[in-house]
Amino acid sequence: MEREAYYVRRAQAEMRVHEILSIILDGMDQAKTNLPHYSYGNNPVGSGSEKLKTHITGCIVHGRGKYFYMDFNQYPHDTNLTLSCLLHTLSSEAIDGCLPPTLYIQLDNTCRIFNDATGHTQIQYKKLSTDDQWHPSPDEKPLEIFQIQSGEQIIPIGQPDVVPEHIDEDEIKSFQRSMEKDFQLAAFGEDEVQSWKTYFDHPMSSSHDHSQWPPDTMVKYKAVESRSSLSDKEKSLLEAYKTKRQEFKMV
Repeated sequence: MEREAYYVRRAQAEMRVHEILSIILDGMDQAKTNLPHYSYGNNPVGSGSEKLKTHITGCIVHGRGKYFYMDFNQYPHDTNLTLSCLLHTLSSEAIDGCLPPTLYIQLDNTCRIFNDATGHTQIQYKKLSTDDQWHPSPDEKPLEIFQIQSGEQIIPIGQPDVVPEHIDEDEIKSFQRSMEKDFQLAAFGEDEVQSWKTYFDHPMSSSHDHSQWPPDTMVKYKAVESRSSLSDKEKSLLEAYKTKRQEFKMV
């Protein structure tokens, strides 16, 4: 049912682009993105013995656009990377520093973020994706994203340290020797060879500007006027979801 709920939020965001922002974020299968990637019939024997580990994180902002973030494993693939991609997407989607008042984020992993009855933002997780139980349970201490002061959540101030880039030099040298063989075996063109040589000269050059912390470009929340009623299409969509949810509970 999580996927069905995502479909409903996606459709609502496409119909109400100024009121709802729906984002899905995920990494691509690295086996399909490692370089060089030879087409069928153009992979001579002995070529491609080593690959450049290339990771792509894709982000779809429904009804608005798409974003792609690429790295060569110079950063750890952890929460920092995911949140960095999300922050850059949000700052890019902001109009005059403002985002729509409702934000839905779909992450195909084992955590979820929600607002409790008091309006505080909390996070829950599963120990295994196949588990039914979410943690923390009602009798466990909650994990709050923001600190609470006088009953209000405090937005973190300041800018965190940038995660330094790191690539194993021995691994790069070994990959370079492999590519130099491929230049001959796979008949690389002059421009292609030069592009690879440029990379080997500067394997950690980044296109991201780290001088500005994305939240600094945002403005504080301000209320916007929302539609007073649902459209017929939205009503039909929500009714279909409720029906499926009820069928799911009965199974």
